[in-house]
Amino acid sequence: MTLYLISGLGADERAFKNLKFPKSWELVYIEWIPPEKNESLNDYVLRLSSQIQVKEKFAILGLSFGGIIAIELSKLLKPSKTFIVSSVATRSEIPGLYKFLGSLKIHKLIPGYFLKKVSFLTFWFFGTKIFEEKNLLRNIISNTSVEFLSWAINSLLVWQNPIRISNLVHIHGYNDRILPLNKTNADFKIIDGGHFMIFSNANEIGKIVSATMGYS
Repeated sequence: MTLYLISGLGADERAFKNLKFPKSWELVYIEWIPPEKNESLNDYVLRLSSQIQVKEKFAILGLSFGGIIAIELSKLLKPSKTFIVSSVATRSEIPGLYKFLGSLKIHKLIPGYFLKKVSFLTFWFFGTKIFEEKNLLRNIISNTSVEFLSWAINSLLVWQNPIRISNLVHIHGYNDRILPLNKTNADFKIIDGGHFMIFSNANEIGKIVSATMGYS
């Protein structure tokens, strides 16, 4: 079985480094590609889909914005399961404030350097507490291009998916401050999980994914 993993906003496979899965699984990390000018989410996902082989049994796991990408890929490729972590399943789960700000296009007025600025508020929102988590988050943000961040934020705010896909498994944390749990219909809820729980609560998340796929 192959599990394709899609990280959050411009992050790479380092976000998944603490996850443990059965040794028989092949893990493939989807690589973000630069979006083309004014590219739609659907067109971007179509280009990204070339990294996935559909001849054998496979599943997709998406983190945060990567969860939205995973859902759109699932519509095209029909994996056995689609897992989203710290993400949203439909447009109705996006906080109303985000949708309101998106409708006003305020996010397009934010300077690029501000999007990449890391402060104690960044750590608070992501729920990172220990040095290793904070350092990884800081490096991920530093390595993400302003162009990709701007495109991804806009794609999230205008995403229109109205219906939860049938093969979805949604894992979310009670302490997620970026995408609050009470707006979602998560299947599994992590007691002390924040938005970066893929790193801090990796053991629990890995067990949920493995068990859902029929592996103990």
